Amino acid sequence: MPTDNGPKVLSAAFRGNVSKLTKYLEKEDPTLLDCESVDYSDPAGTTPLHAACQQGHDDCVEFLLRAGAIIDQPGPGGATPLIIACESRQLACINTLLAAKAN
Repeated sequence: MPTDNGPKVLSAAFRGNVSKLTKYLEKEDPTLLDCESVDYSDPAGTTPLHAACQQGHDDCVEFLLRAGAIIDQPGPGGATPLIIACESRQLACINTLLAAKAN
């Protein structure tokens, strides 16, 4: 699937819209096993997982992890999704990431 789907996935994660995340990623692969856009990063290095963690959208974090998002992907300034969640004080996201074995 073309990478132009990536910005849509990033936006849906930032807004906490799981139904759109599902729609966009299932369009790439109905099994969610091979979705290139799950790890899309914008020019600053922000991925959908970073965005969902920053905004506290734990349901999106769980969905993105199930879809194979790289849990420890460095983003802006080298910050991982766990660091972003900690800096944003998003306890539910922190717990989800730790349960999924984030470093």
